[in-house]
Amino acid sequence: MGLKDRALAGVSSLWGAVPNPVRRGVLFATNPHFLVGVVGLVYDEAGRVLVLEHRFRTPWAWGLPGGFIEHDESLAQALERELLEEVGLEISAFEPAVDAEHNVRGRYVSLALEARPRGAPTLDLAKNPEILGGAFFEPDALPTGMYPYHRELVVRHAAGLHAGRRRG
Repeated sequence: MGLKDRALAGVSSLWGAVPNPVRRGVLFATNPHFLVGVVGLVYDEAGRVLVLEHRFRTPWAWGLPGGFIEHDESLAQALERELLEEVGLEISAFEPAVDAEHNVRGRYVSLALEARPRGAPTLDLAKNPEILGGAFFEPDALPTGMYPYHRELVVRHAAGLHAGRRRG
């Protein structure tokens, strides 16, 4: 065993002796931190996807519903909460859309889930002042001014293509 191998074995055995909470703390302190968000591909019975117009999303006001995950929330719980907060819509039947946007400069990761409204989809567009509008759109007739990644995600998902994307 060479010097390098012996050194790595020694460090490994020392690291193994450190209690898990301390190891997690060291890893947390020494690694980059990212916000984690969720976006929803929410389809109605006709196969149309929910797209919302947001007041504060510039320059692309239109996009999929979603937001950042709070502590102790699952992806599904975060998406449920966001849709209730944004337009009063209850959703279920979660499926991973197997897609992610990773923005290194913006330091966030956004994961996509597919969902369905519970019952008839009724949108309360006056519920949240952040939301200016919203509707269910055919995947090939999305509104202009839509966030490019969300547009690509809808088009790929409608075509049965699931692939992640990484930006900058």
